[in-house]
Amino acid sequence: MSLSSHQQRVVTGTVLIALLAGVIFSGSTLVQAAVVVVLSCAALTEFWSMVWTEGKKGMQAMGLVLSVPVVVLPQAGVGAGGLLPACLWIVGLVYVFGGRLSRDMSLTDAALLFFGLVYIPFILQFLISLTTVEQVYVLAAVFGADTAAFYGGSKWGRRKLCPSISPKKTWMGFGSGLAACVAVSLIWGLIWGQAGWAVWFGVGTALCVGAQAGDLFESAVKRELKVKDSGVLLPGHGGVLDRIDSLLLALPVYMAITWVYPLFG
Repeated sequence: MSLSSHQQRVVTGTVLIALLAGVIFSGSTLVQAAVVVVLSCAALTEFWSMVWTEGKKGMQAMGLVLSVPVVVLPQAGVGAGGLLPACLWIVGLVYVFGGRLSRDMSLTDAALLFFGLVYIPFILQFLISLTTVEQVYVLAAVFGADTAAFYGGSKWGRRKLCPSISPKKTWMGFGSGLAACVAVSLIWGLIWGQAGWAVWFGVGTALCVGAQAGDLFESAVKRELKVKDSGVLLPGHGGVLDRIDSLLLALPVYMAITWVYPLFG
């Protein structure tokens, strides 16, 4: 018996949650880094396959190789101040002196290659630097907002949020996601955090806005490129990038907040 799209979504989500819990509570930075590398490579492949319809296999291979140190080196103390300029120089040198590879690389290609490295692996590697409590909080808040927005919008959504980018997004879906994200923030923060309820309300709101912006950003890219899903790896969800797009803008929001105001002891 074949499963419906919704049943596939539930089964896939359940499996992903179980795997994610195992990775988080393993307590191993090496395991987490390896998983982030794999996720980054999968999402990068989907992203570049959307924007480079002609393949550009050589550039994709170079980008995937560069994604590994982008994830791993920050865990060894190499900061963005040195890492991202190094990646930019490598991409630039290949663009100018790359021989056969550079002949297939336009300036737009070079920019997309570098953008992909910042957009996906560089942002995802922040997860590894968080404590277990923070990892669970950020993932629960973001994916909880995603889930609530999906079901709330499907059931009650009428007024479109941004029809020119994503016709299925509604204000009711956004409100449902916001309620879920704030609820997770208040419960988790008041139990394990070190701030008052007003701060956690604000953090939950900021994370939800970041998550929704991440979702809309990828939707805008897919709409411009006339692509329905970034991939087919996750039944009921689409591709890996479709599943993590909200996290890719919400995570920098969380990092910016904690640089100013540490939320957990």
